[in-house]
Amino acid sequence: MLILKVINVAWVKPMLIGGASYNQRIEFNRVRYYDRDIYQDPKNKTNVEMALTEYGWYRIARDDKDTKWIENLPDNIQINQINIPGTHDSGTYAIGDTGFNLLPIRDDYGRTQEANIYDQLMNGVRYFDIRLESNDEKEEIYLTHGGLDCMNRNTGKKYYLSDVFNEAIDFLHLYEKETVIMHLKDDAIKVKIPGGFDTIDDLIQAIANGSVLNEAAKYDKKYKEFFYTGEEIYPILKDVRGKIVLLARK
Repeated sequence: MLILKVINVAWVKPMLIGGASYNQRIEFNRVRYYDRDIYQDPKNKTNVEMALTEYGWYRIARDDKDTKWIENLPDNIQINQINIPGTHDSGTYAIGDTGFNLLPIRDDYGRTQEANIYDQLMNGVRYFDIRLESNDEKEEIYLTHGGLDCMNRNTGKKYYLSDVFNEAIDFLHLYEKETVIMHLKDDAIKVKIPGGFDTIDDLIQAIANGSVLNEAAKYDKKYKEFFYTGEEIYPILKDVRGKIVLLARK
């Protein structure tokens, strides 16, 4: 569920808005919508995207000021000099969708966000608190919150770190002047267990292989080209536009 700017229009068929007739133009900023559809403007025969909100069906007017706010900043500013909006436990939007959920403890305790990484990016968030867990299957590195697995509603599976990278790259492909900061934290990484990582260094190598060392093609470039690989701790914005900056902490 996204939060967008939507605008009411007078020509919407009456049956779509409860049979009422509207002559005025009403504007709401950043309201929730629950369904979307395409309708034809009877005046000029063009297709228009509509959203169902708590106020009825409204025409969507996308306000991208939040979506591409970084592009308006000067290239020579360092990223630590920017007031960057971020989220805590960024990947928890679908905790509670699956598994035993008494009263519902998973939702109340585990879920701190209502949108996935891509939708947060579209709404202006640029710093992400990414907490990682692994299990006895070595290839699995996924997001967690206090032992509760984060889920990905698009796949119905765990919210893997690779999913998060892909969502950020999908965004950066569209908005090449933006940047994304991901702060990776070991929340429940398991080592020295059968089938799991032998050492933390093995985990780090696996993350690197899926990001800064990934030679696979993605859109019009190599996957690794979407990641910042410079040596500056606080690079200037010019060097990280269109890229993901990875940070780490224990």
